[in-house]
Amino acid sequence: MELVVFIDIAIVLVIMFFVMKKYLNFLENVFRILLLEFIFTSYCAILSINFEVWKVDKAFHLYYCFALYEVMIVPIAMLIILNLLPFFKTLKKVMISLLGILVIYMMEFLMVQWGIITYQGWHAWQSVLSLLSLLIGVHTFSYLFSKLVIYEVKENQ
Repeated sequence: MELVVFIDIAIVLVIMFFVMKKYLNFLENVFRILLLEFIFTSYCAILSINFEVWKVDKAFHLYYCFALYEVMIVPIAMLIILNLLPFFKTLKKVMISLLGILVIYMMEFLMVQWGIITYQGWHAWQSVLSLLSLLIGVHTFSYLFSKLVIYEVKENQ
């Protein structure tokens, strides 16, 4: 049942991303998804393998729930949040960001409740803080990337 729920959520996020109006161009979206994939999969690997503060269940269907979470669900959800932010004013940007972080954390909470991951010396606030840092970091890096691209275009003209 858990795997079906995670596959459904991943499919809904992919459809939602392709249907929604995007503020960012194709190159910026590719940069952000690659950055999100690299950072978040590294983050999950460090927590589960190196520090061993997350214990991932070895059962086939539960492990693939975790894999879907780290490879598809979180990066696409973050990309959707980052594409929505330019459409809102400052206060609504904060609200959308916090709501998005809450939704992503609820997925992690489901994984903990279903026994997919087990916290060992890790707390929920650390996950929320990490997700918020990821969102702010990727937003900052993509802003710098867009400024670099604009500079390169102006320089070549």
